[in-house]
Amino acid sequence: MEHGTWNIKQKGFTLLEIIVAIAVLAFGIVLTYQAFSSIVVASYNISSRFTAAYLAQEGIEIIRNLRDNNFFNSNAASWIETQPFNEDTDKNWKVDSSSDGACLVASAPYDRVYISFDSGENWMNAHPVEDGEIWAGVATNGNCNSFLAGAGGNAANSYLHVGKASSNPFISWHYMSAENVPGGTIGYGDWRALDISSDGNHFIAGDYGGRLYVTLNDINGMRGDSWNEVRPSGDIDRPWTVVNSNFNGTQLIAGFSGGNSLYKSLDFGLNWSPIYPLGSPSIKSWSVLASNDSGNRLIVGVAPGRLYISSDSGANWTETKPVGDANRSWSSLASSADGSR
Repeated sequence: MEHGTWNIKQKGFTLLEIIVAIAVLAFGIVLTYQAFSSIVVASYNISSRFTAAYLAQEGIEIIRNLRDNNFFNSNAASWIETQPFNEDTDKNWKVDSSSDGACLVASAPYDRVYISFDSGENWMNAHPVEDGEIWAGVATNGNCNSFLAGAGGNAANSYLHVGKASSNPFISWHYMSAENVPGGTIGYGDWRALDISSDGNHFIAGDYGGRLYVTLNDINGMRGDSWNEVRPSGDIDRPWTVVNSNFNGTQLIAGFSGGNSLYKSLDFGLNWSPIYPLGSPSIKSWSVLASNDSGNRLIVGVAPGRLYISSDSGANWTETKPVGDANRSWSSLASSADGSR
């Protein structure tokens, strides 16, 4: 019986191969650890940034709330009554102020237009006309050297008057003639919505039951000699009640009674888009509107209704309650240049 011969050559790992394998494995482990460590660090950084962003946003909201509350509550306990020409009578006053608040202009129906150059301590009769007029609105610019005074009621002598201060307290007035009155029709207006840019170079006027107009040039050194019609809500008459201009007239805001929004223009009134103080379209009788010089701090009121403020040029709004949680018939507003008062 023959026995077979087995010739099996079994080859194993050399020491060098084992060392190389261990090195490759260790290198892979190190890379994996480094990648994991980088992911952990990145996650921590991202988490920290999100936390910082949230804390920063919270801080901004706190500061914004403090500022917005200060907008109405600063010096709230130190209000004083002022009486132009000692008129101790309730009236439907329309008011406006210069940028520093030292100059005030006020009017009331069947009364006069009054101007104060000492924050309301003393008043003078501005004399746009000699007899009492049905004054519907007044406006002045930041330096208190340009004025608008509008009569109302659609009466035959319901003119829009433009005033220019050459030296305090002398003010020269002229009313809009048939050639340059907004709309081209003499009289029969109801000029409730008036404003002047703080630099005095742009006027905006709204006729209650008519159209909205802006001045775009200057004739004989007196603004208001040439007007252009603008149409925020289409080619239709509207009961315009509120208008506002920022420092140089680039931003204009307008609203009418019964409108479901305000309208904003960023190009001197050429193009308009709606903004919603109540967050969505809501039919309201917009009665008062004011802003700081830059136009980013806005306050608007509804009659009867509430006051709403915006700190971002009308993108977002919050309700404010100067006199408690109740509707009021807001009839007049004014703001300082920086929006703090």
